[in-house]
Amino acid sequence: TVGRSQSEFILVHYWSSGARFRSETIISGHPIVTLVNGKYYYTWDQLTGEGYRVVRSPEAIAADTTRLRPFGLELQEILEDGGEKIRSETLNGIPVDIYRVTDGAGKRTLWVDAGQMDLPVRLESYSRSTGRTGRLDWLNWNPNLIMAETFFKPPKGLEITRFDSYEKFLEKLREGPVAPTPPLFLYLLHNPNEGTPE
Repeated sequence: TVGRSQSEFILVHYWSSGARFRSETIISGHPIVTLVNGKYYYTWDQLTGEGYRVVRSPEAIAADTTRLRPFGLELQEILEDGGEKIRSETLNGIPVDIYRVTDGAGKRTLWVDAGQMDLPVRLESYSRSTGRTGRLDWLNWNPNLIMAETFFKPPKGLEITRFDSYEKFLEKLREGPVAPTPPLFLYLLHNPNEGTPE
């Protein structure tokens, strides 16, 4: 995906095999890897080798069984928030269906591939609180890739800080930032409906 918001650009690559998930996000020139493999959520910086591992919450692990895939779920999110299909058209030569939701937070408009499992193609958003607009484009979907088992495991030699629970991770965050970044895919680590300990 390529995300655009004002003058900011964010490039992210995603892979999944069943519930296993991997992403690479470029942040200030650093390739940040997120890996989710069963019980654990990993984040590390490929330049420095520094990162952390957090034990995922039981609710987040249970949610793995209810999702078609661990990312690209924007259509389900918009429908759950009361969004509706507004029209169909062609975008870059692809037949798409367009969905929209407008609420107190703002407005989101989503284009999905009408012929392939409702894969998202483009998302435009507007935030009422900040007045900012953003656009996210999915550049290429490649189903049925063959990936080695080791692709969804952290490599040797990383300097990994281990946390036995999300609550332990939060305790450390209260002391200061945990390198290299906060969790980029929090829903895969902790279900926000579980509540956050004070």
